[in-house]
Amino acid sequence: MFTRWYDFDDALVRSTVNEFETRSYPLDVFVFDMNWHFHGPWGGYSWTKPEFPSVQGLMGWMRERGLRMGANIHDADGVRASEDHYKDFEAAFGDQSGKDVPFQPVNASYVKAVDDTMLAPLERCDEEDVCKYGKQDGFNLWWIDYQQGEENAVTSIPKLNPTAVLNKARSEARARRGEKERGLILSRWPGLGGHRYAVGFTGDQKHSWKGLAYLPYFTATAANVGFGFWSHDIYGGTTDGSLQNDWELRTRWIQFGAYSPVMRFHDKGEGTGRCFDQPGGCSKIWPWDSPAKNYALERRALIERTELLPYIYTMAWKATETGSTLVRPMYHDFADDESAYIQSRRQYFFGDDMIVSPVTAKADNNSLTAWDFWVPPGKWWDLLEGRLLEGPQALTMQLDISEVPVLVRAGAAVPRQPFDYKQPLGTASRAYGNLRWDVSWGTSAGSGQV
Repeated sequence: MFTRWYDFDDALVRSTVNEFETRSYPLDVFVFDMNWHFHGPWGGYSWTKPEFPSVQGLMGWMRERGLRMGANIHDADGVRASEDHYKDFEAAFGDQSGKDVPFQPVNASYVKAVDDTMLAPLERCDEEDVCKYGKQDGFNLWWIDYQQGEENAVTSIPKLNPTAVLNKARSEARARRGEKERGLILSRWPGLGGHRYAVGFTGDQKHSWKGLAYLPYFTATAANVGFGFWSHDIYGGTTDGSLQNDWELRTRWIQFGAYSPVMRFHDKGEGTGRCFDQPGGCSKIWPWDSPAKNYALERRALIERTELLPYIYTMAWKATETGSTLVRPMYHDFADDESAYIQSRRQYFFGDDMIVSPVTAKADNNSLTAWDFWVPPGKWWDLLEGRLLEGPQALTMQLDISEVPVLVRAGAAVPRQPFDYKQPLGTASRAYGNLRWDVSWGTSAGSGQV
């Protein structure tokens, strides 16, 4: 997934997608940040016409390449009378005398009217019997970037969080209208129970070594409250001049992203704008901005993730059936072992059969990082060294920037699909062609699932 807070237009979107394709760089979802709608206010539900004169033409072109699309929305500004579908909104919600309508999350009629008259015209719909605005290309997901305060417009109902209201409504709107496509949303933290509706978005992050070191712990620990699918800003740049050219940090951040629940590149505005006035200037944001060695490692990490899509998808399905999330702490499986609690700060289960420990510390002067790693009880294949290990035992490894410790359970059969370098876009939306099973021997029996 790729997002960037930037003044895109039709030509730049096409150029960006072509760059991913030409470089055989995996991409499945392109999400438009807030500047897709008319400029000025944070919120809006109408495309900005000068930059995107033919929305259906652009959307159709992107979908032909296998991509899915999404858009960032800020609901707190309400509905303006200048919106393209304001008349439809009035027909659904009631006559407003052509005036702007304030945000009303506690009003079910308002929320439903926004979903059905402001958002539905922007969404993909290909079922004639339920497409009110006709068959059309459009967005598959909404990025609900609500950040205007947890009490805004909900004072009549104490402790009601607007994000929780919006998440429930948006995730259920398509099904309510009888559409077959599942509603998918990306959202900030709405409170406990919010995992029912959204893929989590952790907000604008400070890109530093300290920030990176916190993410494996945070992501795995969130499984303790059922929130197993978080999307982080994978590498979004920084205004810290001492880190702007720290390509090792960037590479390690992307390697972690490849083994996170949702891999999403995002520039939160550090690649253009006011940063030009800072001593260090702006960060280099595009994936292909990295030096050749780093670029090759980062691309390889994304290809590895793409090849693991059958495994990731299977584990995501299993999470809906059992509640056991894709990324979870070690002590979920080894609750009686003290080491499982200590080491859960830097390693985690990635599905049922893999353990990953993303490297989140800077290398020494020899370009190596000393990294402690715990092998839990049982037999495990160390993919870095190609050896069968029996736990429990603690290891200290000397790792260069190309290496990320990964263990695979002995007896596991992990499904993979070979990466198609000629069709790097939209792999996640295509049916499996060739499927490969990586079988880890070392036990008398094993299993796999897809």
